[in-house]
Amino acid sequence: MLTNCNKTSFSQRLNLVLDKHNYPPKNCGRMSLLAEKFEITHKAAANWLNGVSLPSRKKIKLLSEMFDVTEDWLLFGEKDTTSSGLRKIPVLNFLDVPTYLNDSLSQSRIESFIEVHDSNGCRSFAIDMKHGQINFDFLLTKEAKLVFDPDRAPSDKLFALLQLKSEVFLTRLIEFEKSQFAFNAELQLNTPNIQAIKDNNTILSVLSEIKF
Repeated sequence: MLTNCNKTSFSQRLNLVLDKHNYPPKNCGRMSLLAEKFEITHKAAANWLNGVSLPSRKKIKLLSEMFDVTEDWLLFGEKDTTSSGLRKIPVLNFLDVPTYLNDSLSQSRIESFIEVHDSNGCRSFAIDMKHGQINFDFLLTKEAKLVFDPDRAPSDKLFALLQLKSEVFLTRLIEFEKSQFAFNAELQLNTPNIQAIKDNNTILSVLSEIKF
């Protein structure tokens, strides 16, 4: 019964599945799009998203069909989840990555999506090597798509997308102390060979997968 469903837990699962389906972030158009898609008022959409109230059984059924999850999972967290084990993530121009990570990238700037394993975090994104706009320090075919997971913690020997001033590039991390990293700076002019990362905000995201 719906009366046995925890409203807060439901809202958390609803927001999770909306993340997986590339809905705009909360307070950036998510409520409006949800209201439009399910023909409800903005207030009703806000109540669902914030754990104030629950949808009707009819709307729960529509939500489960739309997002390919079970009604039991939406209501109670049971027998999750999507049948495919995949999620869609946006393919970005590398110059848009900082804006995307700040939740301020217009949805109109995102032209395509690819499917990846849902073990990747909800903020994951991809960069298509065909665009040829990113510097990197290893050989890679132009047919590749690089998948990044901003919620994955950096660690030694992982490749990461870094931003120094206006330049964005991909390089391998070198951990020289706990949670302190450096990188091979050969891609940078007029710098030592190995350069410490003084501000961890320089690390935009860790590379989690390469798709061909």
